[in-house]
Amino acid sequence: TDGSTAGTVMVKDISPPNTHSKPINFASYPDGVIFQAEGSTGGKELWKSDGPAAGTVMIKDINPTGHSNPSFITTKLGAQAAYFRANDGKTGNELWKTDGTAAGTILVKDVFPGKSAGGVNSLTRCGDKLYFRAGDGKVGQELWMSDGTKAGTKLVKDIRKGKPSSHPQNMTLVGSTVYFTAEIPLFGRELYKSDGSKGPGTSLVANINPGKEGSNPNHLTDVNGTLMFVAEPPNAGIELWKSDGTATGTALVKDIRSGSSSSSPSYI
Repeated sequence: TDGSTAGTVMVKDISPPNTHSKPINFASYPDGVIFQAEGSTGGKELWKSDGPAAGTVMIKDINPTGHSNPSFITTKLGAQAAYFRANDGKTGNELWKTDGTAAGTILVKDVFPGKSAGGVNSLTRCGDKLYFRAGDGKVGQELWMSDGTKAGTKLVKDIRKGKPSSHPQNMTLVGSTVYFTAEIPLFGRELYKSDGSKGPGTSLVANINPGKEGSNPNHLTDVNGTLMFVAEPPNAGIELWKSDGTATGTALVKDIRSGSSSSSPSYI
């Protein structure tokens, strides 16, 4: 659509008449979009479109015997590939990338070897790096990063040691620091940060709600270089917070609904 009735048209009938292609998981791509759709040949696979019907095509039939279900598709930036999760029927849900061609659509790394294994989740492009959550069978679901190569796809840090998972979520880039939430029994779910290193560079920012319950930070958003988010401390409800990446610089912005009740801010 261009915003007018006359300019709102179907791009392409991807599947035969009376069936649905169900296009979802759109991500921007130079001069168009990449997305998941189900065509007349191939299952739910990776497609691209530059607007006209002729330019709306399946990039690759990743799983010829079923559905690859590409998801968590990231934006393609210049010469850098777009990343996504897919299942080729051999390796489970693993990390893939594409340059928009069939030959350039490849498995980056089989993080958890095995046909039914996998579990790559929450792919988030942060500059020229990709952060995501995954487990490799040796550790639980933890924070990983990738530069698009097999050798450069690695565990950042095992936050909750061993096979239990810290389940990193809400990865958000502010400057050169990636903020996210993670959960361990001692603190519950709290705010963490990472510079991509496994040492002190990946650490708890602040224990906002001391104890096992956690403050459950959410809606992490970069606002002009400051991390804004929502959290629940001990003596206030779910309210608006900010952080500069230090414990002392992590503070309640305002108790909008005073006391233990919550104003529950969202959509920052």
